[in-house]
Amino acid sequence: MINITESVGISVRTWLSIQLIQTAALFCRHAHRCEQNWQPDTLTSLERDQAISEHSSYVLGTILSAVTFLEAMINELFTEAGEADKEHLGVLKDEQLSLLTRMWCRGIPRTGKFSILIKYEVFLDLLNDPQFKKGEKIYQNVTRLISLRNALTHYEPEWQPAGVTELPKDQQHKFQKDLSGLFKLNPLTGDGNPFFPAKCLGHGCAEWAVNAAIIFSDKFIELAGISCPFEHIRSRLGTTSK
Repeated sequence: MINITESVGISVRTWLSIQLIQTAALFCRHAHRCEQNWQPDTLTSLERDQAISEHSSYVLGTILSAVTFLEAMINELFTEAGEADKEHLGVLKDEQLSLLTRMWCRGIPRTGKFSILIKYEVFLDLLNDPQFKKGEKIYQNVTRLISLRNALTHYEPEWQPAGVTELPKDQQHKFQKDLSGLFKLNPLTGDGNPFFPAKCLGHGCAEWAVNAAIIFSDKFIELAGISCPFEHIRSRLGTTSK
């Protein structure tokens, strides 16, 4: 007879950021496929509505996943600092790791009280590393991306002019001023529809979102001098369908 007096537990921790950026890229590819297959003259009214709905779902999913990836990754890196296995932070000094861990355990910059960008900036500050240059394209694009995500997450309907191809600058929507020229507009909507959300939310915007998140992350990794958590899946982050 065998008596078992002790049990052994196994714990796991998931790097959800890796799945989230893959999700964003996958949705982006699907949005591209929808646009490549878009032939409205061959579709019934119901089929057009269904195609537009599917396309919109992929674009929205891309934007939400891309921003969630950014927050998940920085949270994961703060957490890793206090763990025995430092897969990505092994190059950091003990005092740097200790400072990251102590501040994180004190709630800084933990939880939703801190913005995503502040979390990245605090991480670099604690390492005494150079900061992002806020006027540069890398930082500005992610600022715009997070603002767009927030507007979608906390969406409030608003009246906007319709049936107008071009609006004077002073009548343009905030996102038209911020995002115009950064990506191709949604081809599944008419010229007379408002910029936001109709013209804005296409594959062009989705692709811009994925690239903005990846480029920002790569710059952060360079500034911090750490290993890239998603390097092994980079080849899976394509944004266009084959």
